[in-house]
Amino acid sequence: MSYCPSVADSEIASFRPSVLGDKDDCDEVRTFLQFSAKNVGNEKLSLLIISTQKFCEKIKTFIFEIISQKYNKSIFIKSAENIEQILESGLSFTTIDYIVVIFDTSLRSNVQKLMKELQQVENSYIATRRLSLVNGSPKDGIKGTDLEIAELAQQYNLLYLSGQVMNNDSCKKLCERILELATTSCGFNGGVPFIIPTAMDVFRQLFI
Repeated sequence: MSYCPSVADSEIASFRPSVLGDKDDCDEVRTFLQFSAKNVGNEKLSLLIISTQKFCEKIKTFIFEIISQKYNKSIFIKSAENIEQILESGLSFTTIDYIVVIFDTSLRSNVQKLMKELQQVENSYIATRRLSLVNGSPKDGIKGTDLEIAELAQQYNLLYLSGQVMNNDSCKKLCERILELATTSCGFNGGVPFIIPTAMDVFRQLFI
């Protein structure tokens, strides 16, 4: 997307699409890398957090703290309670580099709504692993919701994280992991976008 730094044509050619499996995914990856090659020198990253207002505020507090301590570059944080809210606001997905969907598994309605709305996210985020799913309340979630999210992550082949958002220590560690994933995926540190393999990717590479 627009904020990811450069990648050479030779690197595009040498990229290993076999990890991804589907041809459509490989096409999306190629498009993403070719687009990022045009954005040389841009040192900005836009991160979108989708969750309940309570979770969004907590996550943003720790992310801003970590950014001020560890990152000298510009990282912009946007948040919304659901994907419909983003679409209604007129915000274009092309201005977002990385998306994190954090489920409050103590609320069945939140889980069901976000699972359904994932279908509205542009496929390029899924294909390039720039969308992560998070169980934000694993200790007090409704029974079975953690399994539903894990199955959803497997269905879309996405990275799946877990962390207790309302616990300060757990939330800070979760935010550190989110920033590491986002900056690595978008080439924010190394300058080259990188597709972080999921467990399914590794399985395909080893056994298929």
